[in-house]
Amino acid sequence: MRNNDNYELWSRAAVTSVDVRKMAAREDEHLPSYRTPSSFFLFVARGGADIALDGIVRSAERFHVLHGGEDLLLDIARVRRDMEYYLILYKAELPQPCDGEAARLLERVRPFQTQYALVPGGAVALLDDVRLMERLSESGGSAERLRLKSLFYRFVVDILRELDEAPVSEIRPDAVEQAIRYIRARYAEPITVEALAAKLGYSEGYLSRLFKSRTGTSLIDYVIRTRIERAKTWLLDTEASLQHIAASVGYEDAYYFSRAFKKHTGVSPIRYRMTGNQLNPSQRSGSSIVPSQARRYSNVRNDNHSHTGARGDSGSVYRMRKSTMVMSGLLSLMLLLSACAGGSNSSGSGGSQSPSGNASVATGTAQTAEKPAESQAGTKTVSTIFGDVVIPQRAERIVTNNMLASILAVGAKPVGSLQPYIDNPFISVDKSGIESIGEVWTVSLEKIVALQPDLIIIDVEKQDEYEQYAKIAPTVVVPFGQFKDDHEEIRYFGQLLGREAEAEAWLAEYDRRAQAAYEKIEGLFGEGETFTLMRWEDEFRVLGNRWGRGGQAIYDILKLQPPAIVKQQLWGETQQAAISEEVLEQYAGDHIFMVSSKDNVAYKDAPVWKLLNAVKNEQVYWFDSERFSFWDPMTTIAQAEEIAELLAAKHGR
Repeated sequence: MRNNDNYELWSRAAVTSVDVRKMAAREDEHLPSYRTPSSFFLFVARGGADIALDGIVRSAERFHVLHGGEDLLLDIARVRRDMEYYLILYKAELPQPCDGEAARLLERVRPFQTQYALVPGGAVALLDDVRLMERLSESGGSAERLRLKSLFYRFVVDILRELDEAPVSEIRPDAVEQAIRYIRARYAEPITVEALAAKLGYSEGYLSRLFKSRTGTSLIDYVIRTRIERAKTWLLDTEASLQHIAASVGYEDAYYFSRAFKKHTGVSPIRYRMTGNQLNPSQRSGSSIVPSQARRYSNVRNDNHSHTGARGDSGSVYRMRKSTMVMSGLLSLMLLLSACAGGSNSSGSGGSQSPSGNASVATGTAQTAEKPAESQAGTKTVSTIFGDVVIPQRAERIVTNNMLASILAVGAKPVGSLQPYIDNPFISVDKSGIESIGEVWTVSLEKIVALQPDLIIIDVEKQDEYEQYAKIAPTVVVPFGQFKDDHEEIRYFGQLLGREAEAEAWLAEYDRRAQAAYEKIEGLFGEGETFTLMRWEDEFRVLGNRWGRGGQAIYDILKLQPPAIVKQQLWGETQQAAISEEVLEQYAGDHIFMVSSKDNVAYKDAPVWKLLNAVKNEQVYWFDSERFSFWDPMTTIAQAEEIAELLAAKHGR
């Protein structure tokens, strides 16, 4: 164990509580499993037993000391001899805010959660201290509590010294398993990413990314689906009222619960109860709330984050799906019939050498192996998440799914893209000649083959999806969230497509337009006035400063300020959250940008909506959700100009 790190973190830690309990178990007695409410030491005073911590069994005899973290399942599996033991429960954390180095060290070492076991050399003296700690814990006076803490610190120092002297096996708890276990046990309680990360001892960003990468869904979406699955059982197996079921799964308001249930199941709770018994057992509930890695949600981004690949969001149709892609066998047949070279990403026996010495790329064609006249001479190698790919130095026949605007911005014109992105109203450059490769739900691989691309640029997550495209032409995958801002994105595409000068020229114009938009509204609003971006899809959702709906334009370019709670909770990884009507006022700024479809404005009838200051003061600005679905750099700057014009007109400039 890294004991220098342990000493460092313990020296900084604030121990907020210590509770010492004396326990006993008879031979062959099997005690009920116990969920630990905090970090703990278990000290065996006499006897022996097999003790399991989250299913990991250790043999513990007299003077054994075990350590574990909060929310572990402690099971005295088999008592071999009458046993007496002490459970020392404690809560320790680094005072906030702590510096970045300490936070990273805590996340790596995690001294308050790690499982380990040892037999200390000074066990008899330690046992005396533990017995005194137990008596002090029962007293409850201020002086006794202070002395208890001092003894506990001495106990910890002695344990750390023992860890210095002998190798000790340690088991670091799995962050995702911890989170899942906690959610399944506490789904009826209020759960936020911030609170759960703090409880488990991780940063919000780390826990969110790890959970999403392992399960294919976000923490909050997992909480919601856990609640919905439990509610299904209540609806089918009991006659409990809707209000009772809502409260039992963590919703104070039955109406809000009903909307959430319908959103995730497609039917209302009452309808589900009426028809549920007619369902096959396998249809009532999945075998697991979170899909396994083999069933990971490669097609759907969870709505809590509102991702839609590179552009758009999961509430709109503007997201590429592979659900109706043509079977790979059909594709292979088409390639064979069209005499394609297989679209390999490295040179084969039929490949030629470019003047630069790099292997040329064989790409698929619809009729013969004949290439378009404008085919480039050289190639280069690009690193992607699926390995290195050899692409043309300056591709001329590009096909993309959802990155059309960024490619156009650097002066290239793709030959094919998804129809919704061709229709993006914020793209002002010439789009003539760009052919549709389908709608989001019906991508046509046959069409892509017919377009004879020399480069495909897409956003997919799975290897098998990528390979469908790589059979046609060299394919570069640009993962969602790769770029920190518009400038980085445009420069990436400029470099990728050999158009660095065009990218810099476009960004210079972008900066000029951004400054002009900002100056148009500068000074219009008083110091401290706040702006909230909301979305309505049968529930109120508050959005952050990324991933569409105007967030980048409002907050990054126009520099309008959100309420403090919005910036605290919805910047960074978490960019969107459903907000119950009871607390909506806390998130509502002096001004509200509301995004909804033209035929779905039911929020105006909500009593809480009418009470918001922005509504009463007529400081609400409506955006059409379909039109504001896009969030590429070209769209962002155009939205900023449109919003600046709207605000200037309304406020007299």
